[in-house]
Amino acid sequence: QTIVGNRRTGHRSSGYVEGGLWHRNSSPEFAPSPDVYELPAHPVGFPVLIALIVAPFHPTLDDSEADVGLVLALIAWLGTVATYFLARQIGMRRAPAMLAALVLAAASPWLAYSRSYFPEVTIGLAMVLAMWALMADLPIPASLGAVVAAVLKPAFAIIGACFFVEEIRERRWREAAKIALTLGVPAVALLAFNYWMHGRFVTARLAWSFDAQELYDTLLDPNHGLFIFAPWAIVAFAAAGRS
Repeated sequence: QTIVGNRRTGHRSSGYVEGGLWHRNSSPEFAPSPDVYELPAHPVGFPVLIALIVAPFHPTLDDSEADVGLVLALIAWLGTVATYFLARQIGMRRAPAMLAALVLAAASPWLAYSRSYFPEVTIGLAMVLAMWALMADLPIPASLGAVVAAVLKPAFAIIGACFFVEEIRERRWREAAKIALTLGVPAVALLAFNYWMHGRFVTARLAWSFDAQELYDTLLDPNHGLFIFAPWAIVAFAAAGRS
């Protein structure tokens, strides 16, 4: 899944999916040549982060996949531990806090994602840590957690925006300024990176991440929607709305 470009013409093509397989544009303009190059169609934050974690251990090519799998399993474990401490931070007693962590680990897509090579569990850990920091009145670490989630998948930038709006609503101007600055610097860096790599500040993939259809698929898709796959998640949304 790559974007193919031609330096001479300046044209680009993202290819297409047919029969479950990804195909490059068959035009002669994009046939392999010194003028043709490829760029990733997906955000690069997740593979870069995992590569930085694994690199110090100098894995061989044969070991790298297993090493990454171990790292992702550890991240999933940390996510359940962080959920317990978040629950304690917001005032839950020990038993309900353990139950919250248990629901995450055993009654959600968490375990399925923990043995896959997708960024969702890492995003989940970043979000839980961000929320824990916010509830502990640590706006800068909270913003950094939101930044990590957004770098891994741009749609999650909404989390940092919500943190900022909440501080404005509570008239905590200094905390709001800290959040805005902590979110703003990485946002500018991301836009600059997009321009360097894609020649535009906002890529098509970034715009696609905020598609309303994508929101519907995430929550209500008959096969994989969160409210269908883990319907008890509705309780969390209801509680958030009430609070």
